[in-house]
This record gives sequence, structure tokens and C-alpha cells, in this order.
Amino acid sequence: MGPVGGRYYYSSAGVRGDLKATGQSRSAPFVLPRGGSVELLLGAVGKRGRLGAALVAGEDRVPLAIPPTHLSMAPVVWNVPADWAEREVVLELRDESKKAALFVDDVRLLP
Repeated sequence: MGPVGGRYYYSSAGVRGDLKATGQSRSAPFVLPRGGSVELLLGAVGKRGRLGAALVAGEDRVPLAIPPTHLSMAPVVWNVPADWAEREVVLELRDESKKAALFVDDVRLLP
């Protein structure tokens, strides 16, 4: 399934594919481009109710919809609105399910 465009990809199931693994991951901070977008490949296996992906700036957060995939990833694009431009954010990934996993690859900032 991955990695697609780089050397690594993220799976909340870990390298062994263990769906029982749970937890939260946060990226290094990055600045959102004015008039740009955040693009990534996002997918899951299992019920998505306890999985999540979001862009977070302090107390503010924008949830990213997890596409209806099964053991694959699909493109997600979030166009940066003016009030979020030039803010420092992190990508937060959450897996609170012992019967599902989240997959992420190719996170990109486009001008």
C-alpha cells in the first residue's frame, strides 16, 4: 500500500499490522501557505468512528475527513482559508480503536 511518493508512510497499526495498537501522533510544526493547500493521502481499515486526522493550531482544529477506503489511501485536499494562512500548525493523527487503523502518506504543502 505504501509508501507512495517517499521513503516512509504512517500506519497506526505499526510495522506488524497490529490493529490493537492505539495512540496519537503529531507532526513537526509547519506554516500554512497563504492561498495554498495541504494535500495528503489518507485511508483506513475497520470502523472509522475512533480514528481521526486534524490540522491543529493551538486550541483551533480542522478535522480532515477520512475517505471511505479499505486497505488503501485516497487524496485529501484542504484549501487554506485566509484566516488560517501563515499559521503554524501540526498534523494530528488519532487511533483510539483496537479494531481499526489509520494510514497517511505524501503530506504536501502546495502554494
